Amino acid sequence: MPQAALELTFDRADDALVRRGWAAVSERGIRSQADHRGATNAPHLTIAAADRIPRTAFEAVREVLAPVLPRPQVVVGTVLLGGGPYVLAWLVPLDVELRAAVDVVRREVVPGDERPWVGHVTVARRLPAGRVEDALDALRPHRPASLTPVSVRCWDPASGTTTDLGARA
Repeated sequence: MPQAALELTFDRADDALVRRGWAAVSERGIRSQADHRGATNAPHLTIAAADRIPRTAFEAVREVLAPVLPRPQVVVGTVLLGGGPYVLAWLVPLDVELRAAVDVVRREVVPGDERPWVGHVTVARRLPAGRVEDALDALRPHRPASLTPVSVRCWDPASGTTTDLGARA
């Protein structure tokens, strides 16, 4: 079963930019997030995942993350994650202030987890090696210079729902 997740979501304009990238890859006959028809599927940047997200993390989100949002983040490139099939994503290393806030929340959600965390926005999953070049070509003109997280949500795979944990105008 998938893990529950805390996710940064974007303003309308950036949400649309990400969806255009998804569509460009899908139009080449390559499965992308555009093909995921779940009601909760939306462009996001996962900041923590665990078997369950404790309610105490909700308060940490409201207290620590909400005050630093919205906050534009630079998209530094396109990356392949994994050993194949790949995850195709845009690399979004968080600035110092947002990263510090995310680290506080991550310690609350996954205490003692020392695994490296890489800020990214997924475009496609299970990308076969033979389609990497075509996917990169499709995606290249759609890479945003930056994305602006404005809100945090919690995705609960057990119930198939999301909960908005705070946003700023």
